[in-house]
Amino acid sequence: MIAASLMNYFWLCEMAWMVCEAVVLYRAIVKVFASRISTCMLIMFNLACWGIPMIFPVIGFIWSGTDFANPKTCFLRQKYGLVTFYIPVAVCIVFNILIFMRIAWSVFRRPSKIAGNQQTSVMDQRKKQFKTAIKVMTLLGV
Repeated sequence: MIAASLMNYFWLCEMAWMVCEAVVLYRAIVKVFASRISTCMLIMFNLACWGIPMIFPVIGFIWSGTDFANPKTCFLRQKYGLVTFYIPVAVCIVFNILIFMRIAWSVFRRPSKIAGNQQTSVMDQRKKQFKTAIKVMTLLGV
């Protein structure tokens, strides 16, 4: 039961960090002038990404008692896993997809600057924009 709750907690922490990474990328790519991350924001990210995921295993323990995890598979039982794992993960993924769509829209909307002032074809610009979108998609886990 301890291993299952620790896995639940650390996977949720990982998802929370991906959401924070999405926020940072959004600020860096879409809101270019607000791209500087302050120390206060880093502290908020740390508190949110390590603190908020702790809520869900605690809810699971309070709700289920000792029936929180399956001892054979070391994973959450279905009725508890839905609320304490799958729904928070789905919310994080949907948020990251929305942020990705906004970033991709911003990347494809603005003209690309390749190799300084040289004239580049539209195809070269689209290739660079597509590569940027793929990189962002990988970072956001979409």
